Amino acid sequence: MSPSPLGRVLAPGVFLPILAAALLLAAMGSAEPAFAQPTRAALESRFDLLSQRYNDALSRFQQDRYNTEQAFLRVVSARASGDPDQIEQAFSTHFTLAVEEMAASAEVRRIAEELRLAAEDMVDALEAREDEILNDLNSPTPFTPEGQALLRLELQRVRTRVRDADTILDRIGGGIGENLDLRPIIRLEQGPRDTPDDLRFKAAVLEEQADNYETYLVDLDALIAELERRERVEQARADVIADLNRFDANAPVVIPGGRTARLPQGVSAAIAGANASGALAQYSLAEQIELFTGIREVAAEYRDLQRLRAQDFRVAAGGTPG
Repeated sequence: MSPSPLGRVLAPGVFLPILAAALLLAAMGSAEPAFAQPTRAALESRFDLLSQRYNDALSRFQQDRYNTEQAFLRVVSARASGDPDQIEQAFSTHFTLAVEEMAASAEVRRIAEELRLAAEDMVDALEAREDEILNDLNSPTPFTPEGQALLRLELQRVRTRVRDADTILDRIGGGIGENLDLRPIIRLEQGPRDTPDDLRFKAAVLEEQADNYETYLVDLDALIAELERRERVEQARADVIADLNRFDANAPVVIPGGRTARLPQGVSAAIAGANASGALAQYSLAEQIELFTGIREVAAEYRDLQRLRAQDFRVAAGGTPG
């Protein structure tokens, strides 16, 4: 991304005439009114506001989803009992809660899209500023030591805010992150009172979850590819910073961490247990790629297992394998 020609701070006496001339030329060149572009501060403020709104909406959705899952288990239990009144009540409750979950999910998606755009706009502005700072630090006419120290501090703040946006984008990721939580497999067993219809119903439930895992794997593949791309970009930036530090060993440019992602909710017990202390909350890009590749392997095993179990139910119901 090309640095802005106004990246270096200008003296007020020089800046104001330039600004006035630019505004005059803009007014003369177009009959439409000119609208100021949002400042970096405004973009950051909007990002923070939408982040909070997204977290609140996601919490409501997760509670609704839990309620729906519990209602679904009651449907399974009611069908096993064979009591028509119990079955009707269970289905009615499940339907009502499922509608509420769908509404909450739609709200999460709506806010997530706003947040994704806000995060991308903020990252664009921050990365442009980062390029300006690196150009200034590489300038053949360097700033004073005090000025260089301020630039280095600003660079660290910019990179921290970029990582804040990356954390969000890794969760909602332009549509790939909203459901990047690896949900545990549904465990259904054959009961002695199961009819062929009951067995086929259970098979359909398992097949639906297997299809969900298939979609999840596609999302993971997209995320891993994006992390690998980002890793290449980060390495290029790290090379620039390394060159800076080579010539200024007394005041190195310290960039805290790399661009990171958070561990998805609902991962396997082994991974969740390892993260109990919070030590795995954030990773380097290389570690993220390794982690998500491991999660992908687990998801593929879950998909294959549910498909095999669904096939067993269909065979038990009088169907044919395959």
